[in-house]
Amino acid sequence: MTLPLTGVRIVELTDGLADGCGRYLADLGAEVVKVEPPGGAASRRAGPGPGASLPFLLRNANKLGVALDLATPAGRDRLRELVSRADIVVESAPPGHLDALGLGPRDLLAGNPGLVVVSVTGFGQTGPYRSWSATEAVLAGLGGVLSRSGRPGEAPLLPPDGLVASTVAVLAAWSALVAYVKRLRTGVGELVDLAAFEAVVHGFDPAFGTQGTAAAGRTEDFPRDRPDAADFYPVFAARDGHVRLCLLAKRQWRAMFGWLGEPPEFADPRFDTIPARFRAANRLHPRIAALFRDRPCSELVAEGARRGIPIAAVLTPAQVLATEQFAVTGALVDVEVAPGTRARIPSGYVRVDGERAGFRRRAPLPGEHNDLVFGAAAGAAAPAADAPAVRRQGAAAGAGVRPVRPLA
Repeated sequence: MTLPLTGVRIVELTDGLADGCGRYLADLGAEVVKVEPPGGAASRRAGPGPGASLPFLLRNANKLGVALDLATPAGRDRLRELVSRADIVVESAPPGHLDALGLGPRDLLAGNPGLVVVSVTGFGQTGPYRSWSATEAVLAGLGGVLSRSGRPGEAPLLPPDGLVASTVAVLAAWSALVAYVKRLRTGVGELVDLAAFEAVVHGFDPAFGTQGTAAAGRTEDFPRDRPDAADFYPVFAARDGHVRLCLLAKRQWRAMFGWLGEPPEFADPRFDTIPARFRAANRLHPRIAALFRDRPCSELVAEGARRGIPIAAVLTPAQVLATEQFAVTGALVDVEVAPGTRARIPSGYVRVDGERAGFRRRAPLPGEHNDLVFGAAAGAAAPAADAPAVRRQGAAAGAGVRPVRPLA
């Protein structure tokens, strides 16, 4: 399988929050070289795992790894050499840190005018909050996530670790690709200043979003102060476990209404709207619970699919790992995640031409590929033979052209 980003070279100077950006791009075929200080990035030691934290191992799979001491002239020269033949750089250093070394985003652009530099910081390179710390908890709080997290009237609850970082990584990867498409069409590089704070505000089931419960919540029917989320996607007991139900679209509700036997109490067309059903949850949900409680999960899931109603079984972690669907689709794979350690992990997040574009090799050890990367530096400035043909078109489209459709 030829992946969409085959031939694209990316240098990654990230630690923690933006690590997942390079993983998404590597899954799509890009050659991603992760640059770490001697001894490795701090995120390697940020959690439990075999020799490195599990989040680090997952977010850095499919990458090459080099170690450079940027405090030394030799280390800085090596980085400039690497960047000179790259298409994209992703960095997450605090504002001003790389500038002080002569390696800031604008310095890198000056040395390679066709470069796309994606700078991922907590609150952007400029502005009054540029020096603030941006932990996942801080971003969840300031980004509006906690306004709807937890039981009504009680303290907010933090989301599981990794959800904020994954949201930021997806937005960073998308931003990198948009800027790169423009580079392909114009020949002109670009600096992308991505604030993780804004990524969370706009991307994490947003309180300020434009779709889903956020958009539907533009009335008094959806309070912003931690509404009862149990009414959004309710969980019901089945004979052998639990299932979760989604009733948002009118067609989904109409199918459920028919499954319930079309009770006159809910025949009024006003129940076609989400707010009306939420207000009547104390009467509607007991009817659904009675319908579900004596049936096995598999039967409820199958019947929901037949009727066009999204129903999912609530599985334990052990059941997830053994689920046939994940095995058939390749979503979970048994691989070596660290030298001598194998585990069943999520493979990847997209499919290309019907095949999973996911895990191909474990995360690198610190400096594992120094010889491979720098040993091949000489004569490597020309585009790779397998680079996308559009890369070699240069500036044919003219400066300032924005991407308007996917590349063929």
